[in-house]
Amino acid sequence: MSMVESKNRSSRRRAHPQQSRTLNSRTIFANFEGLRRARRQCCSCQNRRRMRFESSAEISASPEAIWAALGNPEEWPEWIASLKRIERLSAGTLGVGARLRVTARAGLFTVKLLMTITEFVPGQRVVMQGRVLGTGLTRYYALNGGERQTRVTAGGEATGALACLVGRGGQRLSNEIVRSFKKKIEG
Repeated sequence: MSMVESKNRSSRRRAHPQQSRTLNSRTIFANFEGLRRARRQCCSCQNRRRMRFESSAEISASPEAIWAALGNPEEWPEWIASLKRIERLSAGTLGVGARLRVTARAGLFTVKLLMTITEFVPGQRVVMQGRVLGTGLTRYYALNGGERQTRVTAGGEATGALACLVGRGGQRLSNEIVRSFKKKIEG
């Protein structure tokens, strides 16, 4: 087949987009390899039962101004779309041992989590742990900065059989939380 015939054949294929592409062993192998690479990249380490995720942004505000919003999680659903409800189950102030029930949208599903605060440093850091879909989940929120610029970080780690699935949802939520904090504080 000559070069001209080859060009004419490829332009004929483009002219008929409704024509289905023939699958051969090369395209099947390429698709399979793509799926394998995507699965490997899904988790942040070789162990498929553990995935870490994190998102951060610089916000033009003091840590105190940001902590005022971060320190009242019951209000988060008002400005973070994926969170449907957060309710405090423990009486008293927010601190170590406090329990929260979080109702969040994860794609097409609504997920309920029972989270317990395991570390609480006012103005700096909150760490909480719980379980979702039989998978252990640790989430953290941290503030680092000075008077005018503060780095806000939301992240965590999922461990268990569905760590990749829970971790991907955790990453999306962390991204949304950081963007929402930035928008709420900076306007």
